[in-house]
Amino acid sequence: MVIIHSFTPFCVWPFVACVCNVGWQGTGLRSQKFRKVWVLQVPFGVNFGRLVRKKRGIEGLSQQDLAALAFGNVGGKAKISQIENGRIHSPHQKTIDSLVIALEISDAELSECYAPIKLDEHEPIQGPFFHPVDPQIFCDKISGRRLQFALDVANRVELKKFALIAAKENVDFLEIGDPVFQKYGMGIIRDVKNYAPGIPIVAEFASSDWIEQQIQLAANSGADIVQVIGLSNEKRISRAIDSARKHKVGISVAILSHENIAKLMAESEAYGADMVAIIRNLDSSNIFIDIMEILKSLPADFTIPLAISGGFTATQVALALDQRWNVVIVGSSILNSPTPADTIRRIKRILRT
Repeated sequence: MVIIHSFTPFCVWPFVACVCNVGWQGTGLRSQKFRKVWVLQVPFGVNFGRLVRKKRGIEGLSQQDLAALAFGNVGGKAKISQIENGRIHSPHQKTIDSLVIALEISDAELSECYAPIKLDEHEPIQGPFFHPVDPQIFCDKISGRRLQFALDVANRVELKKFALIAAKENVDFLEIGDPVFQKYGMGIIRDVKNYAPGIPIVAEFASSDWIEQQIQLAANSGADIVQVIGLSNEKRISRAIDSARKHKVGISVAILSHENIAKLMAESEAYGADMVAIIRNLDSSNIFIDIMEILKSLPADFTIPLAISGGFTATQVALALDQRWNVVIVGSSILNSPTPADTIRRIKRILRT
């Protein structure tokens, strides 16, 4: 039997999930075993945005550079940002053509943007290490300063290598994001938990359009926390938090640096989010300065735990210690380090000062 659900009616192209019972021969007392596979029809624009961001990174272009190359003027930077964040589900054909030419996107790469993705729905893992749904446990976990290591690698061998390093160096949180889920499915969360037992896993999603389903799949695969980008209004924040509570995972509301940060922080706190994360896109030469200015401008009375992200190096983490925040999210400076374990140790020493 195939059950088809239409998600997010406010989308131009609704997400469609087919839940199929797929059987295979088992052993022992039960001759048949079954698993569920979610087939998710993601809007073309979301997949195209991910491809544009990936190709832009390979070419070493900023969003402003790409706008000038594709559209002939830097004023198109805002459109590039919207596309990369999946906010334009059906880009105009002229826009697609311009970006395809500018980034030399092949027909094969473009065709993959129309393909559905499959995500295994595992049985819930019993007794995850960390349930931040309990406010006291969450507060205890982030007392002081903490390190969240973003595993932004789409290679399983590298993923295992860095997860093992993270386990040995006892990082506080491990983050897995959409690019990894796209390639390996949500089941990769379980693999990482096996590589790094005892470290809370943060599942980050770049879109909130089908967030209830994402949270359910992440929780069933063993995630401890979900971090969601795109919760741009009270309705979406409320939906996401309700879903996180239902599936007993913590939730961090990720706020992009160009959004109304003070307003979204207040709404997130009012609805009971466990944390907010301020995310700065890595397309500016002044990322660190921008993050510092944002932190200085925050209301003095906010109490919700705060994470910050923006391509931090160990030196920049040290320079940020005089601002209010709880968790620093670090990815590339560890992943690109010739001695990643040493870099983790250095950051942790800084956080203890």
